[in-house]
Amino acid sequence: MVIDRKRIYISILITVFSGALAGCTVSLQKKEAAPKPAVRETAEQDITTQDNIKQDIGEHISPDGWAVNYAVPVMVAHEIDEHTASFVYLGESAGTNMVTISYVPGKQPEEAMTEITDTWGDGEAIERTEGFFPGTDDKWGYWRSIAQAENGSGFSETLIGGEYNEGVLLFDIVSHNGNDEEQNITVSDHLAAVIDSIRYENFGPQTMYEYYPGTYSRTDEDTGAVYSVILNEDHTGRLAFQDNVDIIWGSYQITTTDGDNVYEYTIEGDNLMLDQDGLWLTYAREGAGS
Repeated sequence: MVIDRKRIYISILITVFSGALAGCTVSLQKKEAAPKPAVRETAEQDITTQDNIKQDIGEHISPDGWAVNYAVPVMVAHEIDEHTASFVYLGESAGTNMVTISYVPGKQPEEAMTEITDTWGDGEAIERTEGFFPGTDDKWGYWRSIAQAENGSGFSETLIGGEYNEGVLLFDIVSHNGNDEEQNITVSDHLAAVIDSIRYENFGPQTMYEYYPGTYSRTDEDTGAVYSVILNEDHTGRLAFQDNVDIIWGSYQITTTDGDNVYEYTIEGDNLMLDQDGLWLTYAREGAGS
């Protein structure tokens, strides 16, 4: 079975911009910074806005080895500092809509993301998901989204973070939804297009889970049958039980690619413990100690 990583990523991205998320305030630090424009325009494209304004494609190239495109003039790029740039939607909308991309050196994803989510307030519900990092089909990322009352301002904020070249690459997506659904879709399409366009000069190996890949097996005491959990370096794998089932693995869950089954797991040393219907079974790494 071929794993459609692009489809999996897009489904996560759609989740980011759908749903009625509301409340909270936009970080004033980004507004007060009075960032300078950082626009690189390429050849004009046959793209029009809702108002039939022909758009160009702008390009921002970061010194940290990533680049994105965005629609001009409906969006504008601002360089906050040498590691941070924001992409702001200028068309009609219910409020501020922007994507800020930052490189945070010397930290891990959850550490960098927590520094932001801690400012969201103790009473806020934070949705946590994982998946393939934007622009890749073999690197892992983490999503954090804030949701508030549906009768609020229509505000939502989502973070996407992933280990990137001895630091963290962080997307901070701020969005406001109004009563005009067509307008909301247009805005979300522009924000999603920025993220979806990202490309990398050199995305080095992620080391957070470098000891996870391998084949872990256990022998059934009653039947003598051997069952295995196979974790590949690119976060794909296979459950070799009665049948072979393709999987994707994250920090604590294994998900079958058809989405029908999710298993919690943990790794301690050379053992993988898998929760199978409430029973935690231990699988030993093949070749360990040999």
